Amino acid sequence: EVLMQGPQWQSAAPHFAKARTFNRESIDPIIRLAEFARRSNDVPAEKQRLREGLELDGMSFDPAARLTMLAVVSDDPKTLAFALARATAIAPLHPITLAAHALTAAKAGDKPRASELSKRALKSVDETEGRGPADTLVVLALAAEAAGDLTTAKILATRAAAEKGLPTAAKQAMARITAG
Repeated sequence: EVLMQGPQWQSAAPHFAKARTFNRESIDPIIRLAEFARRSNDVPAEKQRLREGLELDGMSFDPAARLTMLAVVSDDPKTLAFALARATAIAPLHPITLAAHALTAAKAGDKPRASELSKRALKSVDETEGRGPADTLVVLALAAEAAGDLTTAKILATRAAAEKGLPTAAKQAMARITAG
């Protein structure tokens, strides 16, 4: 943990990989390895680690939410189905869960349901004065766009783009929405 806070944070990775071998049922080293992938902007590795973690502990919402966002921006329906099933089981009314369901509905051609779910998700974010994790804002922006609410999508995409640490695919999606 101390190494992760310093300038040579990458040097902590082998220690977490080794820690993973000590207790194969612990999600903590796996999630730390996902953080390394995140900091390195290695989306495939991050998705793999988050999936491994969720296969061990299916009741951890943060990894499910992050994996949902990564699956959305990398257009990975198989991973989205897995992550969304976990997110729905844990927090069905969380804004990122609702927004991901809105995207799924929009892709299935059900625009009214997509719009309804997108509005419900947005209401939850509005109740917190528009603040929320960048991952949630990304999925909300894409859900609003898919539901046909381009004004809201642009506002959310602008908020999300201002956040640090977004993967390249998310940045590109937010730039596409704000430019459109």
